[in-house]
Amino acid sequence: MRAEAQRCAWRLLLSGLVFGVGRLAAMTPESGAVAGAFYGVVLNGVPQTGFALLVLDADARPYMAQEDFVRLGLARAIAPVMRDGVALVPLQGHPGMVVYRDAQQLSLRLEVEPEWFAPTRMNLHAPQAGRPLPASPGALLNYTLQATRSEGHPMAWGGTQSLSLFGSPGLLQLNTAIHSGDGGAASWRRQSSARVSRLATTFLHDDEQHLSTWSVGDAVLQSTSGVPSLRYGGVTWQSNFGLDPAFSALESPTLFDSARLPSTLEFFLNDRRVGAPVAVAAGPFEVSGLPTVGVNGTVNVLIRDALLNERTVTVPFLNTTSLYRQGLRSFSYTVGWLRPELNTYQTPFLSTSHRWGATRRVTLDAGATLSTDQRSAGLGASAALWGPLLGHAHATWSQALSGAGQQWGASLQWQDTRTRMGASFSRASPHFSLLADRVDSPFQVRDEFRFFAAQALGQAWGSVSVSAGGLSDGQGGTRRMGSVGWSKSLGLANVSLSAVRSTDQTILQVLLSAPLERGAFMSGSVQKMAHALTGRVDYASAPVTSKGMAWRLGLLAKDPTITHERTGFVGAVDVYSGVGQHGVDVASSAAGQTWRVRTAGSAGGLGGHYFVGPPITGGFALVSTGDAPQIPVYRWNLPVAVSDARGVALVTALSPYQKNLLAIKPEEVPLQYRVASHEVTAIPRGRGGVWVDFSVLRERSAVLILTGPDGQVLPAGSRVHVSPGAMSAAVGLRGEVYVQNLPARAQLQVDAQVLGLTQHCLIEVDAPITDDPQPRLGPYVCALRPGP
Repeated sequence: MRAEAQRCAWRLLLSGLVFGVGRLAAMTPESGAVAGAFYGVVLNGVPQTGFALLVLDADARPYMAQEDFVRLGLARAIAPVMRDGVALVPLQGHPGMVVYRDAQQLSLRLEVEPEWFAPTRMNLHAPQAGRPLPASPGALLNYTLQATRSEGHPMAWGGTQSLSLFGSPGLLQLNTAIHSGDGGAASWRRQSSARVSRLATTFLHDDEQHLSTWSVGDAVLQSTSGVPSLRYGGVTWQSNFGLDPAFSALESPTLFDSARLPSTLEFFLNDRRVGAPVAVAAGPFEVSGLPTVGVNGTVNVLIRDALLNERTVTVPFLNTTSLYRQGLRSFSYTVGWLRPELNTYQTPFLSTSHRWGATRRVTLDAGATLSTDQRSAGLGASAALWGPLLGHAHATWSQALSGAGQQWGASLQWQDTRTRMGASFSRASPHFSLLADRVDSPFQVRDEFRFFAAQALGQAWGSVSVSAGGLSDGQGGTRRMGSVGWSKSLGLANVSLSAVRSTDQTILQVLLSAPLERGAFMSGSVQKMAHALTGRVDYASAPVTSKGMAWRLGLLAKDPTITHERTGFVGAVDVYSGVGQHGVDVASSAAGQTWRVRTAGSAGGLGGHYFVGPPITGGFALVSTGDAPQIPVYRWNLPVAVSDARGVALVTALSPYQKNLLAIKPEEVPLQYRVASHEVTAIPRGRGGVWVDFSVLRERSAVLILTGPDGQVLPAGSRVHVSPGAMSAAVGLRGEVYVQNLPARAQLQVDAQVLGLTQHCLIEVDAPITDDPQPRLGPYVCALRPGP
């Protein structure tokens, strides 16, 4: 083996020398070209393959043949000079490049700075985004239904329905609730005479190019500085960064560096390597989306080049939704009417809000509302103050019929791998009010204060937490609350102690929880509230995410000296099937028994096919396996569905605007079917579904037996042409011909050579319906007649 390797090396060296001598001979002065020599090139300490032609001018300055210079892979271009018809690149006199020439060894060493190479940019956490598939028109209905019966009370039933009609224009959504009159609570206010309530009607249109969404109909206004959260009906145009999964509104930790040689990057968090190594080419590189844990910290990046030289770069990071990345802006504009009741629209208003990443550490926000009897405006700022310390401050001014008012507040938050703590306060003047507020409401909060802290004490001691807060309303009433807690892991189990103190009561609780075999879970707790003492034990089987059944059971015991309800139990059974989620809940106590039956699912249509399934809250695909039923469908190589007797399967939980690889395995498709494509990349939009067709066709292959009128088989080698289609086959021994895909009704034209003459016949064949993948049909009589 070693001798063979040496012989290969000598052959390569000899071929390189022959190639170099040939090129050099072609450039001798006898041919009118410049004279030069071939040098071995070492770039930044790494020998390059092949040789480079080097020519010296009268001052012994080196020039390299342009084609050899291009092979070095440098991105910076140098204007060549022409000598005797040969393009030469001058090597000296360029910043960032140092040339060392050894005339005796015919060796050229180039030391090149990283900026001479093409830059490399990559995002480690960028999802596989892609262009969405055409939006097929379709409909989707999500529903829930439940019936409840309590001892001594009539049965009450109710449910919710969400109907979505989607297509290329957008999504029209109608949300309703149905209830049994005085037993239901499907509206914001109890309506004993109503059985069906319209909750919302909304049309949504996404502009993926500009990352924005239009909304027409009923919606909820998002709260920000100067803008309250309220229900309304109207038109809204707002930013929607979720339309592009690769788009990040956060300041992503990014490594900016450079390398003189191809290098490998390894990432370390808390002295542990995370993620997979990443290779970068020589030159400047920008790597974003570095792996992070928690809110604040540093990522250590080990850079190892091709010569095994190592160095470490530290990249700090701060991950929080409170900060936009620098230069990013978002907006929202709304024109609408307040919706205090389900079927009531009043008080027209205008609203706008904006957010802007002023710097990498400061984000500003502003908002305003205007109506016929009220107006308000607010400003806010979030900033990374020091290390993991975040601060936020806001101020809002209002003007209403009751007078002018102000509200201001601030908050601080600290979070690292072991400590979380924060404090906030806000204060409002007596006449401060926002849109839809009532100044005289006794529940209007005026002043508020909150504090919390949590500290990890280590594996031996667990962790502790403490919180406190207070608020006051417009009538001078105050309410205060505080809590302390401790928790610790004991192997796989966890124990916690907590105490909560409010203005009117104190609650003490001890909780012990532990996982069991096969995914089951068990917990027990003891709680004391005022003079009542309560104990509870709960058991839950392994949760089910696809088809299957799960159940829960709880036992409750109370102090008999306090209440006559000494014991009780609760139980539930959940069943997940291909058509929905179903369950039964039962509770028993001294006051009686209560049971509830519930179900939830979905139904819809897409691509001319209907479907039923579990509730669908995201993107989905209706997959067709063509003529083949009962074919497993895979998403990223994991089984997710099986096609039904129609060859249709419902695949839910697809990631919108991202590549979702759906596939079927050819080995799981019976031989009588032909698979045109076994993999399809589905990219659904954020609202609605997509139709995916694998085009699996049944091949009606058959063996036909052809005979003449006298019962003799046709001559072997005769040609059979099948129509419709362009398929032909040859007659074999015993008059048998194999047809790969026989139509249900076919016409066969037979061409045979008899005594040197071409003769023809036509045969009509009706293929029978059979499960045999290759039936033998016939015999069919072919009466040959002379023809052209």
